[in-house]
Amino acid sequence: MPDTTTPRRTALLEEIRRTGGNWGRVRAATYSASLGYGGSRDTARQDLRALVRRGDLVQIEARGRHAYTVAPPADGGES
Repeated sequence: MPDTTTPRRTALLEEIRRTGGNWGRVRAATYSASLGYGGSRDTARQDLRALVRRGDLVQIEARGRHAYTVAPPADGGES
């Protein structure tokens, strides 16, 4: 699988890890815009899904919508 790391995705993942909680495309787009990357919800959705494919995030259902949160460690232990 090709590497899908970009500075925007790296910054987004670091922020999700730092703050925790559930992240949707609006929250991700707002954060990306605050860094000067623009605020496209479609791009945010692509970024979140790419981070799921890499195993960094998991997709969950929150209030009837898709949300994303930090994936548990692969070994099941504490990180």
